[in-house]
Amino acid sequence: ELDREIKCVYSPSLADLCSETFACVVADEGVKLKGEDTLVGKGVRQMNPKYRLVLTATPIKNRLPDVFRLAWWAVGAQHQAHPRFPFGDADAETFSDEFMVTERNLSAEERAESGKRFIKKTPQVCNIHRLWKLFAPIILRRRKTDCGEELVKMNRHVVRVPMGRAQAEVYKYHLEAEYLDKNGKPALGAQLQALRVAAANPTSLLLERPIGDHTPGDPRSNLSYVPKLASALSLIHQVLERREQVIVFSAFHDSLDALSTRLHESGVKHVVLDGRTSPAKRGAAAAAFKKGPPSHQSINPSIQSIPVMLAGVECMSEGHSFHLCNNVILLAYSWAFDKFLQAINRIWRLNSVQDVD
Repeated sequence: ELDREIKCVYSPSLADLCSETFACVVADEGVKLKGEDTLVGKGVRQMNPKYRLVLTATPIKNRLPDVFRLAWWAVGAQHQAHPRFPFGDADAETFSDEFMVTERNLSAEERAESGKRFIKKTPQVCNIHRLWKLFAPIILRRRKTDCGEELVKMNRHVVRVPMGRAQAEVYKYHLEAEYLDKNGKPALGAQLQALRVAAANPTSLLLERPIGDHTPGDPRSNLSYVPKLASALSLIHQVLERREQVIVFSAFHDSLDALSTRLHESGVKHVVLDGRTSPAKRGAAAAAFKKGPPSHQSINPSIQSIPVMLAGVECMSEGHSFHLCNNVILLAYSWAFDKFLQAINRIWRLNSVQDVD
């Protein structure tokens, strides 16, 4: 018991005050429980009800160990291993060792000449049968289509546009530029990130010349009105003509800013909700957007409609429900495609009123 965390009784958290208050706790967006040291994860896991339910569309966000804390808390959060979950509070590493494939770097061991073993865990999962026996009694998977409710249709439209001339020159520069890490080896991650930004908004300040690079050309453009932006504005125009709502998701702030500038110039009412906006302000603006599209004003004339939301995918793709909106535009992709599946699901709800595009 000596390794238990010390609590401050002078300034207790809400989790400290109500950990024994409720007979049942339902944790939505349960993937946030996975962090060992995050305030949200530690606070929720401190709740000690008799009945527990964890809801999440992504129990394994990246690798298998992500599910450990969710399952551990859902079956009682016992300090020691027990029959329902044979891993205790301090057994996260043991769980990883048992169900993840490890590999040894023999070449690195030979070069080290110190007898040190170079071992790392890979994303590959092993011991599948035991893992299934462990999770089968405690995890229930249900898709929207399994809920017995009639769902509106989700129509996917792929819009492909060429790069602008100046944009293509910026992209070509970063494709040919010499990206090196501190060891002088190719920095492919940094180069891919630059190419993603150039494809989204070639005027972004994130685009810089790599240190030591002498490739001819400019790392960024001064023309933000690229074909992708023009196409997004055209789609928004079609939505406005139908008196509907649309959410534009982007992984980059610069894309949203360029779009917002054009909407301001056109007098289109909209909100920009990304990581630069405080959670309180995001919540208030999201509630205003949730009131519905302009066509909904005929039902309730007192509604002040917001037809367009420009949203950062990292902060708005989870925890929100906009059942009256029926259009989503995915402008600049994230590394993780599940973010965009979640983004689409902000409007494709069990209670959506019309088909979504």
